[in-house]
Amino acid sequence: MEKSKKKKVRMPVIKTKRLIIKAMNREELAAEGGVYERHLERAVEQSGGDERKPAWLFCTHWKILLKGSEPVLIGDVYFKGQPVDGSVVIGYMIAEDFRKQGYGAEAVEALVQWAEEQDDVFFVDADVEPDNVASIKLLEKCGFAGDGTDPETGRLLFVYRKEPVHYMSIYMLIGMSLGMSLGSSRGNMSLGMSMGIAIGLALGAALDAAQKKKLKKLEGMRNTSRKQ
Repeated sequence: MEKSKKKKVRMPVIKTKRLIIKAMNREELAAEGGVYERHLERAVEQSGGDERKPAWLFCTHWKILLKGSEPVLIGDVYFKGQPVDGSVVIGYMIAEDFRKQGYGAEAVEALVQWAEEQDDVFFVDADVEPDNVASIKLLEKCGFAGDGTDPETGRLLFVYRKEPVHYMSIYMLIGMSLGMSLGSSRGNMSLGMSMGIAIGLALGAALDAAQKKKLKKLEGMRNTSRKQ
């Protein structure tokens, strides 16, 4: 009896105004060879070979395709492994014929936005040669800020910091809405709204404080690992 074929995993696709950015599966990485072999090994190691796991997406390359009736491959963008201390490192490459047209920035912005949506990512790091003016401008355009220099390689370091969630304002609105609803049913909307706002502010403040503490801890861990 013939064995059933393994079902092909559908890889995530990000679409922007001009680009299609698609995560590469095992077969695509293997077919490329060269530097992609190292990424394939890392992806298999960190994900256990399961392309459905987030670990795979942080280790594989994402193809950058220019939209059209027949999409054209113009480069790739990728992370250099799973998040460590809330941080991932991004890399990117655009084919020479397609540079200086904003495609690199468009692709990096899209993948950074994808990373922001992952619960365990708070910082996106990048490094670049000091004389690579185009790459420096790309990172700055995408919201990265200078973060010193690597003492071993001399490369400039950049970091994108995820915008913290403002829980206080969110929970204040939720509390106000619930308070108004409860107050209306009890015949005292003003009291209900006041109580709802107060409770929402208290919960939001506690969550904001916890988030601030977590970010401070991660910053400390990042700084410590950099010194080692």
